[in-house]
Amino acid sequence: MENWLSNAPSDTPLSKLALWRFEIYVAERIFQDAMSEGGWDELVARKYRVWMHHTALDALVVVYR
Repeated sequence: MENWLSNAPSDTPLSKLALWRFEIYVAERIFQDAMSEGGWDELVARKYRVWMHHTALDALVVVYR
């Protein structure tokens, strides 16, 4: 069991909090898969735009593999 902290208002429904946590999990999983399968860990980018382009392509590779 894990615990999470949130700065959401106290009247936020649990279903919305669970959805936000799931979205975070999916994003983290895409980055992990991209690092291992897409070559993201081997990238040496000198500019932010290059890094964002490579990250977007890696995410597409992971989603459509």
